Amino acid sequence: MSLGFEKIGSVGIGSSTQISGRASLNAGRTGVIEIGNGCNIKAGVRLVSYGGKITLGNRVSIGENTVIYGHGDVNIGESTAIGPLTFVGSQEHIRSDQGPLRNTGEEFKEVIIGSGVIISAACVVTAGVSIGDKAFIGAGSLVFHSVPSGVLAFGSPCRPIQKIERNPLEGWNDEENW
Repeated sequence: MSLGFEKIGSVGIGSSTQISGRASLNAGRTGVIEIGNGCNIKAGVRLVSYGGKITLGNRVSIGENTVIYGHGDVNIGESTAIGPLTFVGSQEHIRSDQGPLRNTGEEFKEVIIGSGVIISAACVVTAGVSIGDKAFIGAGSLVFHSVPSGVLAFGSPCRPIQKIERNPLEGWNDEENW
């Protein structure tokens, strides 16, 4: 039976999840990828755990040609949407005066993306970043620092611009409707 997409290693896929035929889910020998129920993984998406763990909550949508590297773990909360051409990486090279950068090793730092988050197209989310629930990240943003919950943030570097009252995916930003 052909799945229509590439699946390597320990990959768990929830019910009603749709995965494009050109997506690649690679947990390798020691990594783990867990995808919740009702997710939508578009064409060209690459989830590669590199020995870490990538976890997608229920109803997560990932746009075309997005790449997520889970060296140091990546956790994405439910009802989050990530636009096309976005990169999320949970590792960074160690900067040192001890020889070429490629020989100095890597540091693994978990990336946490909350629930009800929107990350627009062509963003970069770097190692160690947390994005709070119901945040909205504008297109083309470079997210080097954590972003609090419930804010509109964008730019290079990405910065909170204003508190938002309504997230299009989740409705009003109050506890009653959460």
